[in-house]
Amino acid sequence: MEPRQAARIGAVLDFTDEELQANRTGRASERQQARLGKSRSRGLMANLFMALVAIAFVVVILVVVLPKIPEQQSGQSVPIVPIVVGVLGFFLLVMVLSFVRSRRRLNRLGNGKIQQTTGVAKTRAHRMRGNVVDAAPGLSYGGGINYELTIGSVRFYVPSQAVLDAFEDGRTYRGYYAGRGLVSTLLSAEPVTDQQR
Repeated sequence: MEPRQAARIGAVLDFTDEELQANRTGRASERQQARLGKSRSRGLMANLFMALVAIAFVVVILVVVLPKIPEQQSGQSVPIVPIVVGVLGFFLLVMVLSFVRSRRRLNRLGNGKIQQTTGVAKTRAHRMRGNVVDAAPGLSYGGGINYELTIGSVRFYVPSQAVLDAFEDGRTYRGYYAGRGLVSTLLSAEPVTDQQR
């Protein structure tokens, strides 16, 4: 492993040689566990907030909008109230399933189990469309840039361009991470030589 590149990756991902050794054996350090625990807590709070917003939306529709529909519908042949109730029920079902799935993924993030992926690195920074910046040039709110690092078949959303700059596109790396899917968190990584594969 090239010491200079390894040190650069360690600096941007914030891991030590001891933590890399622990990750190689499938363990997270205490510091990494604490970081993963904070990420899990933030994710659960965001998940709970979204669930409360969805419930509030449904309650407002049921309490404020739905009672006014029969008054406005007099003389129409299609009953709107059952359709609205059906749509709200479907919406709630989708939200509950999404909440359960996100919670399961976040729990995997906090369990401390470290996985690894080996493969060619691909980096990508792209602006997400539909942000305030796109709608009104000159506003500095947001920015909407996603930084993606793919190692093998696993895609990580990393915090900055500096992380992408530490990896060389087309070169083989081994990444150690926790979680799965969109909540995969890259803890450490190292370049892999032909002899190490």
